Amino acid sequence: MNGQELGTVFCPPILDGIDGAYAVYIHGTSMEPKFEAGETAWIHPYMPVRRGDYVVAQIGSEDEGGELEGYVKQFISKTSRELTLRQFNPGEGETELMTFPAERVFSVHKIVFHQLV
Repeated sequence: MNGQELGTVFCPPILDGIDGAYAVYIHGTSMEPKFEAGETAWIHPYMPVRRGDYVVAQIGSEDEGGELEGYVKQFISKTSRELTLRQFNPGEGETELMTFPAERVFSVHKIVFHQLV
């Protein structure tokens, strides 16, 4: 999530020629059965997102100048005050819906393809 290239993967046709397109590896089980740990998800950084889309959200930490955290979740809504995302299998002490203050949201990009390799 820091822009560092870790490797290269094949490019699905929907992303051919799209500058800034990227892929991420899925970690954890919070989105099973839609996404499983070890899957790769390909992201279109400019395609608009709407309710129900699956996204990669980059969220700044609460600490000033802290690193971004990346979340693969289902998009619910974004207002001037907050971003709301859904996870299918919340961890202990978590809820299905996650909210983040709008000022901490760096980006919300649409997942356009995924595959277990």
